[in-house]
Amino acid sequence: MAKRFPHVLAAPLPEARIWTLKMAPEEIGYVNCIFEAYEGLGIFRTADQRRGLVEVWVMPGFEDDFQAVLAGLRREVVMEIVKAGGACAAEEQERAVDGALGS
Repeated sequence: MAKRFPHVLAAPLPEARIWTLKMAPEEIGYVNCIFEAYEGLGIFRTADQRRGLVEVWVMPGFEDDFQAVLAGLRREVVMEIVKAGGACAAEEQERAVDGALGS
């Protein structure tokens, strides 16, 4: 994909902080559109549509902006913060590899 679309990052920055949110599945599309409007803020990904779980990979330096957008959204959409700014992407990947290898 990198050869075909060189301007597209293969994966989020390893320093991105991962927030996990839970909301009604029918609200995911709306919340995704709001986050897409704030280019560079983070990457929105649906982890489990049926359960309404999403992840937002917040880019370094945008934590305060993300929290402001999230506060505004929470006035409109009922959602729960499952994990607030957890481990960065690099740490999550390392844990996944260690788990797969049985370490």
